[in-house]
Amino acid sequence: MNGLDSHRDMNDIPMASNSRPKVLLLIPHLGDGGAERVTELLARNLSAEKYELHLGLITQAQADEELPSWVHVHALGARRVRGGAFRLFRLVRKLKPDLILSGMFHLNFLVLLLHPFFPPNTRVMVRQNGTVSSALAFWWAARLHSLALPAALPPRRPSDLPDAVDGR
Repeated sequence: MNGLDSHRDMNDIPMASNSRPKVLLLIPHLGDGGAERVTELLARNLSAEKYELHLGLITQAQADEELPSWVHVHALGARRVRGGAFRLFRLVRKLKPDLILSGMFHLNFLVLLLHPFFPPNTRVMVRQNGTVSSALAFWWAARLHSLALPAALPPRRPSDLPDAVDGR
């Protein structure tokens, strides 16, 4: 087992019996950009048999794209991502997703800040588009990011860390 395998997968997340993991995909809005296309492709192509899919659109009031019927779209309609914090918090508390996948730096940052207040067992995965160094070019963004990330990560015991030699 290597270091990547040491993290729990979706099958390890506690949930009600006979239910599919609830996945919340987050993006500010759907559009022609790369991150938006990746999120839309995930929404269209993740298995409806394996996952209960939800798409959270923070700054969009309605979904302009025609998405499959099994994708539950939540258009929050905030003016800006930072203005959608409370709406996002309420959505997460209502849905109680097993996994949240966020895909843009400023939204990732908001999700990481809110993560300690999400329901227990809610896992957060952020996907950084572009380079982290360009996103952290401003000193205040780098400082805030350094404060938010450790608060969002669960503490790891030495037994949770993979062995550097054989990965166990």
